[in-house]
Amino acid sequence: RTVHKEAPPDNGGMAAVAEALGRIGLQSYAAAFDCEGFDDIEFLLGLDRAERAAVATATGMDAKPGHAGKWVKFGFGEP
Repeated sequence: RTVHKEAPPDNGGMAAVAEALGRIGLQSYAAAFDCEGFDDIEFLLGLDRAERAAVATATGMDAKPGHAGKWVKFGFGEP
């Protein structure tokens, strides 16, 4: 028996995440976001500060407190 699932909606994938990181000067983390599975721009846009802090830790961004602080405070928005 074969079960067919609908294809997930196109959310831009990792290209959209990398572009958004580039717009805020954090493009060097694109590979880490991809490696950790953070490849859904809509999901990332919906995160609150605490959730963004967890992403910063998971992607190694917290090794540079200025980068992590910028991400946690503003997400993909402009400071």
